[in-house]
Amino acid sequence: MQDWAQSFFLRTVLPDIPITVQLRNNAAMKHGLRRNSRLETWLQFFRYCAGRFPVKFVVICAWTEVDPRLRECPNVVVAKDSHTSLEQDLALIQSSALFMGGSSGPALMAVFSKLPYLIFNVHTSYESRLRGTQHVFATSQQKLVWEPETAELLIREFTTSMEQLDTSAWLDNCTDRLLNGSLETIQSPFTLR
Repeated sequence: MQDWAQSFFLRTVLPDIPITVQLRNNAAMKHGLRRNSRLETWLQFFRYCAGRFPVKFVVICAWTEVDPRLRECPNVVVAKDSHTSLEQDLALIQSSALFMGGSSGPALMAVFSKLPYLIFNVHTSYESRLRGTQHVFATSQQKLVWEPETAELLIREFTTSMEQLDTSAWLDNCTDRLLNGSLETIQSPFTLR
């Protein structure tokens, strides 16, 4: 799955750096409005980042959660446009340079790894730690941001993360895999051609 994810990045993201973003937009859940991503805020953030950072944001979510305005952002790739499965979405998280999103099931792929992450709008009713604290096993590049997203907060936290992120190591790893022939343009069996 990691080879598939790297191949996906090769086709849709490179030469930019892939940043996975899990956006939650589930109106059916009773507590969904409080836990949903603030889509207007994320759209402002994506627009701000366009041309300022050499990244592409790979948005993962359920097909029903895709907001068509995401496709208007030149620095955003909607994973579901390639008909990704949950397993593929998790592989995209695992293989990206940074994960961003809300506190959710898919975010755990980043939490229990060495992948840098920014997880916003953490709720204490779903967490067993004190508000404002971090996971005891988190690295300095893994951060729980307890406040709900605002454009200013997203920009500030992302800028700080980008200053600390070793993007050259991510690119070197991808280049090494290409040169060694272990990474080719692998088509997903789920992708419609």
